[in-house]
Amino acid sequence: MRAAHRAPQPTREGTFFHGSRQALLNHTERMLQLEREYASRFPERTKADALRTRKGSRTEAGQPTGR
Repeated sequence: MRAAHRAPQPTREGTFFHGSRQALLNHTERMLQLEREYASRFPERTKADALRTRKGSRTEAGQPTGR
């Protein structure tokens, strides 16, 4: 029951609506660092599926890919 009365953990939404401009900039920079780290550690998990790209989707549909 005590946990229900604790202050919420900072989230991007909370920072956006209630934090300072610098807090939002810090949060954004930290999130970008974490995303880059994840992508460098797990490149196979962050590679876009070919069907989710314009070129891959057109290739699958037998349409010209343009460039």
